[in-house]
Amino acid sequence: MVAETFHVLPTVVARDLDSDPEQMSLLCVSLLRYAEAKRAEETAKSEEELASWKGSEVMEKVLRNKYELHKERTAARAARAAEEERQKI
Repeated sequence: MVAETFHVLPTVVARDLDSDPEQMSLLCVSLLRYAEAKRAEETAKSEEELASWKGSEVMEKVLRNKYELHKERTAARAARAAEEERQKI
């Protein structure tokens, strides 16, 4: 997966992973995959366009994060509106 993502030979990946104890290249791959899923979710015009992501753990994270962000923003707007109401009184 790393070799395919970065267009290098598997032997290069093996050598790099040996000298990369934090395994940053694996982290990069997971971030790239998340970005790909997020872009697919944002640009999809129908459920059929997301069919290839069905059951994907990465897409589930994208959707969960989208839901949590929406919930936080809604709560923040409600808190601001309540504060504005209190200031009017």
